[in-house]
Amino acid sequence: MEKVLFVFHAKAGRGQIRDRLFDIVSELNRMGAFVTVMTTQYSGHAADIIAEYGGDYDLIMISGGDGTANEAANGILKLGKTVPILYFPSGTTNDYAFSLGIPTRIDECLKRIREGRIFSSDLGILNDRAFLYVAAFGTLVKVTYTTPQEEKNLLGYPAYVIELLKELPSMRPYHMRIESGGRVYEGDYLFGFFSNSFSVSGVRGITGKNVSLDDGLFEVT
Repeated sequence: MEKVLFVFHAKAGRGQIRDRLFDIVSELNRMGAFVTVMTTQYSGHAADIIAEYGGDYDLIMISGGDGTANEAANGILKLGKTVPILYFPSGTTNDYAFSLGIPTRIDECLKRIREGRIFSSDLGILNDRAFLYVAAFGTLVKVTYTTPQEEKNLLGYPAYVIELLKELPSMRPYHMRIESGGRVYEGDYLFGFFSNSFSVSGVRGITGKNVSLDDGLFEVT
């Protein structure tokens, strides 16, 4: 680990990564790493940064929520080269980190740099975009995009619930036809998702008990 690209979402969660940035970089320096730090400036910026610069580094570190982690996967896909990603979860729900057993405490994450192992996770592809752990359809999906960052920072997970209540009057079903493994599923659905996670939108256990992130299979709900 000689060169590290550290990409972080400064407004994710309550800004704890921003407050501990010196500690993180200092620890990497002690391990002999040359660190480049870049902050995301807009939605999708993490993917753009990694796609453009990631090939010059031995390790890519990211910090943010599930959206930032998903952007990193898309950046690697565009890069066309496999570079290990180390994830510091600092978002509101951190579903993907929970499924991987990654701690949210920074000190514990720093310990993982020294003692962790590389894990090859399944990756979903929808048209030309990748998704790390969930691809969903239905009215409820809008909530994850419309909830203001300021409210998430202030209230945490309840901010999503408040936004959901606003959307309830406009809920309507979608007619879907799904073909998989020779079987056809057709009907009207309010919500559905393809997932590779123990937790979706902060609801743990919703995908079942036999989830594996590296078995080549996704769960459908």
